[in-house]
Amino acid sequence: MNNLCYFIIIIFFTSFDFKAQTIKGTVFHENEAVPYASVIIRKSENSSSIHQYTKTNKEGFYQIDLKESLDSIWVEVNALAFESQIKHLSKIQKSRQIIILNFDLENKPTELEEVVITKEVPIRIKNDTTTYNPESFKDGTERVVEDLLKKLPGIKVEESER
Repeated sequence: MNNLCYFIIIIFFTSFDFKAQTIKGTVFHENEAVPYASVIIRKSENSSSIHQYTKTNKEGFYQIDLKESLDSIWVEVNALAFESQIKHLSKIQKSRQIIILNFDLENKPTELEEVVITKEVPIRIKNDTTTYNPESFKDGTERVVEDLLKKLPGIKVEESER
């Protein structure tokens, strides 16, 4: 009799799934999966707190099993090089259900500032004059001017005889 009671209790509890809703879907751009995008669940639109979080897999698929039944949530998706997207789900039934929510992300263009590359010539030769820019040859190991002179091409530093 005891075994029968335990068996009935086990069957009773295993027949219920204790998770609330399940939200799943794919994140893509132009029919290509967006891997490793962040999927964030918030309880309110302007909330900075994250209720739950996951990432998409290599195929752009995600699944979140909500810890509690909620009537309204905001689902936000972020991925590098794409515009963020937020979708609002309201009046979600409090029964166990699967909600499929797909996201089609748009490119986020990034405009870079102009980059100018200038090259400072370390050695200038004009007629019979050779000019060195000592900053181009410094590496921080120099103790005296002689150390810097040894690094200049075409210059040979020898010990002086007295």
